[in-house]
Parts: sequence; structure tokens; C-alpha cells
Amino acid sequence: MTSTVTVSSMLGNISNFAYNPAAIQRFAIAAYGAINDGTVSIVDATNPFVFSIENASVNTSAFMQAAAALTRRQYPAAATTVADLYLHMADTDFANIFALPSVANFTIMINEAQLLANLVYDANTNESRLTIPRNSVFYASGVPFSIQYPINITQLQHGGLIVTYDTTKLSPLQTLATNAISYSTVMDSDYNNYIVFSVPTQQFNIVELINNVNSTGGFTTKVPYTQQYYYTRVYCNNGGTIWTELNTVYNQEVYDVAIPTAVITVLDSIVSVNIPVVYVTTGQVRGNVRVDVYETQGPLVQILGNYKLDNFTATFNALDSNDVTVEVAALSKIAAIQVYSTDTTTGGRNALTFTELQTRVINNSVGPRNLPITPSQIQSTLVDMGYTLVKNIDTITNRIYWATKPLPEPTSQNLVTPANASVLSLITTTANASNYVGCISHSTGSTITPRALLQVNSGITNLTTVAGYSALISLGLAELAYSVNVGSYFFTPFYYVLDTTDATTFAVRPYYLNSPVINGCSFVGNNSATALQVSVSGGYSILPTATGYQIQITTSSNSTYQSLPDSQVYCQLAFTNAAQSGYSYMLGTQLARPNNSGERTYVFNISTNYDINSSDQIVLSSFSNGTISSSPRSGLLQDISILFATSNATAMTAPRTSMDGIINAAQIGTPVVGITQQTLNTKFGYALPTLWNTYRTVAGAVTYQTYATDVPAVYAENVYHTDPNTGAAFTVVAGVLTYNLLHAVGAPKLDSNGNQIYLHRAGDTVLDSNGLPVPVTGYQTQLNRSLDLVVLDGIYQFANDPITTSYLSQIDTSLITTLTEDLVTLSTEVLENTEIYYYPSLAKGTVAAIVDGSIVVNLEAAQSFKVELFVTNTVYNNAALLAQLQSSTIQVIGKYLSANETVAISAMEDALSSTYGTDVLGVSMSGLGGTNNYTVVTLTDSSSTLSINKVLAVQPNGQLAVVEDISIVFTVHSTTSF
Repeated sequence: MTSTVTVSSMLGNISNFAYNPAAIQRFAIAAYGAINDGTVSIVDATNPFVFSIENASVNTSAFMQAAAALTRRQYPAAATTVADLYLHMADTDFANIFALPSVANFTIMINEAQLLANLVYDANTNESRLTIPRNSVFYASGVPFSIQYPINITQLQHGGLIVTYDTTKLSPLQTLATNAISYSTVMDSDYNNYIVFSVPTQQFNIVELINNVNSTGGFTTKVPYTQQYYYTRVYCNNGGTIWTELNTVYNQEVYDVAIPTAVITVLDSIVSVNIPVVYVTTGQVRGNVRVDVYETQGPLVQILGNYKLDNFTATFNALDSNDVTVEVAALSKIAAIQVYSTDTTTGGRNALTFTELQTRVINNSVGPRNLPITPSQIQSTLVDMGYTLVKNIDTITNRIYWATKPLPEPTSQNLVTPANASVLSLITTTANASNYVGCISHSTGSTITPRALLQVNSGITNLTTVAGYSALISLGLAELAYSVNVGSYFFTPFYYVLDTTDATTFAVRPYYLNSPVINGCSFVGNNSATALQVSVSGGYSILPTATGYQIQITTSSNSTYQSLPDSQVYCQLAFTNAAQSGYSYMLGTQLARPNNSGERTYVFNISTNYDINSSDQIVLSSFSNGTISSSPRSGLLQDISILFATSNATAMTAPRTSMDGIINAAQIGTPVVGITQQTLNTKFGYALPTLWNTYRTVAGAVTYQTYATDVPAVYAENVYHTDPNTGAAFTVVAGVLTYNLLHAVGAPKLDSNGNQIYLHRAGDTVLDSNGLPVPVTGYQTQLNRSLDLVVLDGIYQFANDPITTSYLSQIDTSLITTLTEDLVTLSTEVLENTEIYYYPSLAKGTVAAIVDGSIVVNLEAAQSFKVELFVTNTVYNNAALLAQLQSSTIQVIGKYLSANETVAISAMEDALSSTYGTDVLGVSMSGLGGTNNYTVVTLTDSSSTLSINKVLAVQPNGQLAVVEDISIVFTVHSTTSF
């Protein structure tokens, strides 16, 4: 018998048994038997031949598995572990794959006199400098925020100051757009000047560990961390005092033996750092090694503006000994230095999952982005910033992306879930805008303000009239709350300017004008010859009002100025910009002084109709140009001069200064001399080019003629009775021909019951001879404007409790950061014809969803639920525990809805059960889809989410508060009574 076993056949079969060594062994023994024609039997499994086959089978299987694994690791799409993906990443790609810190702007104030006295002179550059070291930490109520680059404050040869970042050493954790930092000068009540500037910071803490290098075993150490892992940087001093940073990698198999490299392994709460022994034996690494582990809280919402100044502290010590310079040491000599923040933390992210990291590696969107930014990089960057990317338009010539993001979560425990937002399409006209509450007509069109109230009826969005709004707010509290809860009301936090300046075009521009701010006050000059001292160092503020803005200033002055009669002192505002040929002025109103002594307070009530042109200049109608009111325009960011003047006879003898050429004495009404001039850097608001904003002009409905009254049907001619046999309409009797008349011409037509038949009823459209409707006489087609508005749930406009109003401020701060910082920066880096707009996660209004397997329906995004909790007597009688269970229930449902496009009642019940633990015996939910009580719902649009409906509730103190519309019922489940 001839054997058919060949080498090729054996290879082909063995390749099928890569993960089954026993099968390889059985095949080898069978092949041996076939080769020997069955004449040799293997009877003893312990003989050396069998052992050799078994050993060879195991080795063959191991080699095949290793080869497959190595082949798989060459392709990121085939990766099965994070370590497989590391092989496809460069060193800098690791900066953003772990948790990311939130960011916030911090303001630094330094006494100018102390700063100038302690600057360190550099003979080489003929400049003087002071340095705030990198890794300085600013604490907000104990939470650390830090900077990545040193900040140099330099006095140039001519005496001027500049503030810049020192970019000599680049940080892998922050890429600067510019090294320049703008600053301003402010004066306190004691006439001390301060240098003020703001810098972005990141919320992280550095855990530092220093160990020596073992000359024979290399270097290995472990650093514990308590928060989320962010990054690790490793340094070596090679026996000296200068720290040199080493490369870091996260895979033992990828490092260059010629470049000193530390291998990082991230474990739960511990970072393991290993420097391969090859660097030690070659002498490239010796001495001491310093490991800096960066830890962060990740996503964090912290309203820093709510903290007092004493909640902020700073540590300016240089963490790296390389940064200990005389310019840094000089900082410790300045006593008058304050760090604070009015910002709200934004961004932050937990570590990427394996799937998220794999997608980025495949799309080559890990690591720092390089211009021009690609679509994959856009998505990765936005995800790192806390956004979700939705592609709205994607064509060869144009790309439009929606960056969606839920509104911030409330920081108060009384409000559990974020507010609900939506985008509404409104069709309106710029004519008669003043008929609607919160809408203003002006010469260039109209403006929709945040005081406008929109209502959706049967899918149609309408503005609420002034009369309708008056009727609504005239209701009692309970009736008002009920009407608002069922009325489907909305409002926008933005100002939408509908511009019809050009009759052939139409434009809509959104603005945010709710939170004006004075960035700082600069001293310009004074007239010391008057012997009067006065400034605004006593305090200044700007607030929005129902008609515009109010600036209020309090003086800081000497006794001579304070002793002057109020009738002899004046305070005037003046500004000019590129759109003006001269200054515009406004005279302040002095508030009454107690006993006519002490400092004075001036108020400027600035009126505006919110007419903002395409150059983002707003009309300030309370200012006048000379003596003629001209409603001048101001920039949204405007320097406004404060001019103090007096008509006191003694002061009038002083020589004149440049400020006297600016003061408008005609407006004051008497000759005056200038005392002090200062400048307020005023921010009235922001233009919002990154807010989703689409609009167009549409033809209005044609008005046709209608019948004012009913038109009865009548006979147009005589109708005769005809003989059925002869067809004759007459009869002849005695030779006399008589027509058988049934209905005379003009007689009314009646139906079979004797009721009048009508040709047209009142209100019917008049038709012409061709059956077409007839327009009213002199009709001209009306132009309507269609636009999208980003809106919030209308109940927040009516709520007046402090918790809700504070939360609205939190929403505004978050939106402004999104619209004026995050997306503006990213928009400058994208490919041409690529646009990125903020589009809120739609959690209010109507959304499309799949129910009952395949049926598409329209649902209310804001859902109301009923939750029944079955508890023991002990739990039921514990009021504090019941309150906690209620809060946890709302929180869990809210997070589940915001995180899932497919919403299932069973999944929510499971999530609740896992949260309750043993405190709740069972849970039952209902209300998904209202009375339809759907079991599972899947949204069809990734920009939409379901949310918890909010309602107004009347509080015992008479205030209206926002609460979640979830009915939570506790049912005792027990065999014993209570």
C-alpha cells in the first residue's frame, strides 16, 4: 500500500489546528500510521516517540499563535488590546488618550510699583524682567489649576511693559497660539496701580517622586496617584543639577536604544516607570531620576466666580530646579499679588475607551493636530473638549458640522438635571415687531431679545404678543404655573438682529448681551494744578437693564474735592471709534450723598434699541454727538473715557490740559476744567458667528378676496314643466297656449326639503372665470423671514427663585465659553469651506423616534415619568433616606436619557436598582411616550436626546421654582404593619 501523506498535505492540515495542540498530535500519529501502512501501532502513551510528538505539537501551536499575534498587531483594525494600538502611536500621541483636565481662566494682579522695584536687570538685553515659573499652582477652594509655560513680565528699554510666555521649552500638554499676553492697568482706592492679566489654566496636580539609578539593575519605581491619570514626564540629572527630560513610551517593545527612554505602565492608582538597563549600562542615564505624574479630576463643573477672594491661593515655587532663576526668586519679594478667577471650568474628559482609541488610531487623529485639521481630527478634538460631532452637510465643496453638547449640570442639589434646549424654526416679518413681547423695531429691521416668548402650537412656532403676555403674567401664581407648564413656551438667551438694511438682502446675526463687563480701568491723566484728586477707584460696575445698560462708578477722592458743592462737580462719559468723526458724550447722574459728605456715586443709564450693524456696532441712544442727539454706535468692546470736571472758580484758574479738549462743556451747560481722565475697557457683549444660524426670505401667504355675506343661489332663467310624453313645456286649453312655469328667473333655489341653496357662503374665496382665486385689490406679496432660533425651556424665564436664576447664569457662562472660545479657536484651523457651529442637544420639543420595532413617530423630547419604589417599613419611615432616593432616582434617569439614543424602560429600571442597593426591594417605571407607555424607543437623530420634563412649581415663599416632572411613589412591601 502506497502512502498518500505528503509534506504539503501535512502543512495544510496542521495550519487548521493552531489553537488545538491535541489535534496536531492526533494528526501526526495518524500520519505516521499511514506512512507505515498501518503495520506499526503506538500502544504506550509514555514512550519517547509519543512524548516527542506531543512536545512538537505544543511548540508548533505556540509558534503559530505567536506568528498570528505579531501579524495582527501590524494592523490597528485587528488590535484586541490597548498595547496592540500603542505600536501604531508616536510619542506625542499619548498626550490626549487618558483623562483630560478641565480648563479655566485665572486673573493675576500685581502691584505695579512693587513689580517695577523688583524687576531683574539684564545687561545683555538692556531689559528688566520678572518670571512666574511654569507649574505654578492656583488653588480655587483647594482645587489646583496650573500653567505649563513660564510668564515673563519685561520692561523694555523705553520703559514700557510686555507680558509674554517663555516658549524656550515646549510642553507636550499645551500648544500656544501666541506667546503674547494682553494686560491692563487698574487703580485701587489708594491710587495704587496694578498690572492685571488673565491666563488659561488646566486642572491638574503633579505627584513628584525622585529616586536614584541603580548602576547594575537600571531604574524601576512606582508612583501612586489618587485621581484620574493624565500624563507622566520623566527627567534625569546624570549626577548633576540640571534635569533633562527623557522620552516616554507606553510599550516595552518600542523604544530607541540611542535615545534615553522611560517605559510607562498605567495601572489602577499606580504608575510604574521603568528605564531599560541598556541606557544605564551605556552611561546615558545615571544619577537621579525625577518622575512627575499628572493627575486630574477630569470633567469638572466649578463656578469659580462664586468664590470669595480668600478662597483663592497661589504657589509660585518652581517645581523644576532648572526654573529656579533670579527672575523667579524676585517674585517672592512682591507682597501685593492676588490670583482669582471669575470663570466657570469647562471641558475635561475621562480616559478613552479601547474602541474610541482604536478609531482614532485608524483615522490617524491621535496626538497634536497639525494644520489643516482633517475631519477625523475635528471629531477627536471636539470629543476631547466635551462635544459630540454631527455632520450636517458633507459635499465636495462644503462641510458643515454641528458641535453638540448638553447644557451644564446644576451645581445645586435642588436642581438635579440640566435644562432642556431646542432649535425652533420661526417664520415672521420685521414689520410691527414691537407688537410682540421682547421684540424691538428699529431703522434697520428688528431685534428678538431674550425677553421674547415663543410658543409652539401644532408644530407652528409663534411669537407671543404684548397683550397675550400681559394676560399671562396677570394670572395668579398657580394659574400662571399651570399655563406655562402646558403651554409649550420657549425663550432664547441670545439677541437675534434681523437686518433688512439692504432691500435686496436679509441677514440674521446672533449676539450675547446679557452679561456686560468692565475688563479694567486705566489711568490716563489728571490736572494736579487744580489741587483736586478724584478717580473711579472707589468701584465701578456695569449691569444690563430693561432698556440697555447701567454703569455705576464710585469716586475715590481727597477732602478738597469732597468739600465742593455737588453743583460744581461733573462726571462725563465719552467714546469714539472708527465709525465716528468725533466723540459722543453722556453726563452722569449723581446719587444723593448722606449729609452731603463722603464719596460720590454716579449712574449712567445707557439706552439702546439693540440695533447692531454688520460691523457689530450697537446703537447707544442715550449718548449724543455734541449737542445734537445722533444715536451713535459703539463697538461691543469699547474704551469709554471717564472725565471728571469742575466749575469751581479756584480750580478754573489752573492751566488747561489735553482732557479739556475732550470734555463737552456744552452738554454740561457751563465752562469747566478737567480734573482726571480714566478709561473703562467695556465689553457690552459678544458676536456669535459659531452659533447655528440659518435663515432665508420666503413669500408670505397671498390674501384673496372672500365673500362678506352668504350669496343665495337663484334661477338664471325661467324653468318650465315639460310633458313626459311629448316634451312640450306648454299646454293648449280652449285654443289658449299656456306655459307651465315652475321657477321664474331670479327665484331662490331650494333643496328637496325646502331649504335655501347657497352659491357662496360668507368667507368663501372669490374665484375668477378660470376658477382661480382672486387677490384683494392692490395686494402686494409680503416678505416673511424664516430663521432658526436656539432656545431654552420657557419655564426658566418665569422662574424667580435664586437657585434657578443662578443656574441660568451658569448656562450663559458655559454657552459663551463654547461660542467665543472653543469653537472660534477650532474654526480657524479647519480646511477651507468647513464650518463648525454649536447646535444644542435637542432635549425639548418634538423629536423623531422608532417605537414598536419599526414605527416612526414624533415624540416630545422632554418626558414625564412615574416611578414606584417598593421599600420596607424602615426605609419608608426614614425621611432623609427617602429624599436621597428621590434625588438619586432623578439623577440616574437624567444621565441615562442623555447618554443613550435607544431608551428602554427595563434598562432604566436596572440602572435604578443597581443604584438603590438594598434600600429598595423593587422598582417599576412607566410613562415613556406619555400615555403610549412604550417599552423601548430609539431616536433617529444623533443630535437629539430624551430628557426629563421640567415644570414650574409654586414654593411656600411665593416664588416659582423649576422641578423635574417625575412622580415618585413609595410603596411599603412588608409582612408587618407599621
